[in-house]
Amino acid sequence: MSEKRLTNLDKFYKIEDMMDKAETEVDSYIEKLKDRNEYINEYRREFMSLKSTVGRIKRELDMSKEAFTEDQHILFKSGLVKLGKEIKRLEEERQYDADNNYSSAIKKLGNAYDDLAENPNIDTIESYIGVLSNQGVNIEEFTFLVSETKGEKSASHIVKMLSDAESEYLKSFKEYRESCEAGEDVLNVFERVADLLYDEGYVQEYQDLEEVLPDINGERGERPDPQSLLDIFVPIKSSNLEYWQSNYRNSRGHELNLNFAKAIAYMRRALLEGREYRGTQNAYDRLKAAYDDLSEYMYERYHELGGTPNNYHGHEDRKR
Repeated sequence: MSEKRLTNLDKFYKIEDMMDKAETEVDSYIEKLKDRNEYINEYRREFMSLKSTVGRIKRELDMSKEAFTEDQHILFKSGLVKLGKEIKRLEEERQYDADNNYSSAIKKLGNAYDDLAENPNIDTIESYIGVLSNQGVNIEEFTFLVSETKGEKSASHIVKMLSDAESEYLKSFKEYRESCEAGEDVLNVFERVADLLYDEGYVQEYQDLEEVLPDINGERGERPDPQSLLDIFVPIKSSNLEYWQSNYRNSRGHELNLNFAKAIAYMRRALLEGREYRGTQNAYDRLKAAYDDLSEYMYERYHELGGTPNNYHGHEDRKR
């Protein structure tokens, strides 16, 4: 025996039952998301403070390693003068000692001099210390500056650690929140950087970072489980709730039913994607509006619901 074919009215009864069942459930779900929204706002403030502080500390450390102090600059200029004198001495010796090959040494030292004069910083000095040593040239000022600015190596290391942590956790608020909620080691990563800042003498930067570390002990607000709502808000077409459409005329009922089906799909997507309060509330508002339009039409057109069909003769308008 074949199963009875559902009329559009039968399908509406099922849709109406769906919305009635969902009302209390969805209100509770959205209320939990609203409460969670407070925690999300706190997450966002925490994220923005941490991201801003990390960026500022990186800039400060970069500035500290780029520029010489006044005393360091004096030492650097003195070392550069000595290097220039050494080059001049070799050029003079080359005039009187044609047997020795001074040209290679003069060229290498000359390149070093030009680069140092153009880029007066510790990185440039370090890149030429080996070259000078291989040519038998020892510039005490350069050696002293390299040893004195070892802390700048630690600054570079800390900047790299911050950049790595920033790339891992602070690229977007969504990634930061999901990392925290998944129990990833966000706090420990930034705590290790803070400890290194303190150990290397960057006390102010250490204090600044400590003040904005993630609060892992704070209550975060768990996301409610959407499964019960997904069980209620079933897809319209695959659940055989899509209205029949007349072949002879436009069907307003069919059009409104399709709009409702789209709103159901949008609501399901919001639930499946784990959207927060505002996104889920918007999806439900859209669904309610689509249902209200469909319900209003049905109650106006079907006498079983108290309405009056256009072709009413005391029986159901089966074409709708």
